[in-house]
Amino acid sequence: MGDTPRAATLLSALPALHTLKCPLLKGMLALLQCPSLKKLALILDLNAWTRPLMSEAEELVRRAATRLEELTLDYNQEKNPAAEAVNLVLCLGADAAPTSLRSLAFVLADSDVPPPVLPPLAAVLHRLPLLTSLDVNCKPSDAFLRALDGKVVPALTKLEVWLKDDEDEWLDSEPVQTVYERRVFILESTCVKGTARG
Repeated sequence: MGDTPRAATLLSALPALHTLKCPLLKGMLALLQCPSLKKLALILDLNAWTRPLMSEAEELVRRAATRLEELTLDYNQEKNPAAEAVNLVLCLGADAAPTSLRSLAFVLADSDVPPPVLPPLAAVLHRLPLLTSLDVNCKPSDAFLRALDGKVVPALTKLEVWLKDDEDEWLDSEPVQTVYERRVFILESTCVKGTARG
């Protein structure tokens, strides 16, 4: 579908389109014409064909954050995603209108280094006051956990993280306990993605 220049236009003509998972598409701003689109997952696999589409993706994320309820940014194809793909996070809530996002999720490649998406995400959390669910798909740093201040994301009730088998002690750390005190439930996945341990 990503190779078809008209794919976004055809999708935008579907009045009942509620959920969409797609790669970067030519003309993807047309998706803003879908009145019922509430859940969007963007696959951010940058290559020679998709890299020129990033400016339109930034505009889409900026504008769509005011009407989407759920957004997933899928970086799973790359262990070290390109800077422009990571910086897409900075577009969240950059529009003057308030955001409507209630759920934000990231799909990240398994890596031993902290994902580069967390610092820009921490910088924009204050723009997401309605956010109730956040899936960072990694072990967040202490600095990121401190950014989850109850004043910044007051509605947050669920944080999903990804831990390796030997990182269970992280759940007892002071920054994690502070998040628990804010009445945020941390859902932990380990070993095999999808194996939830609460």
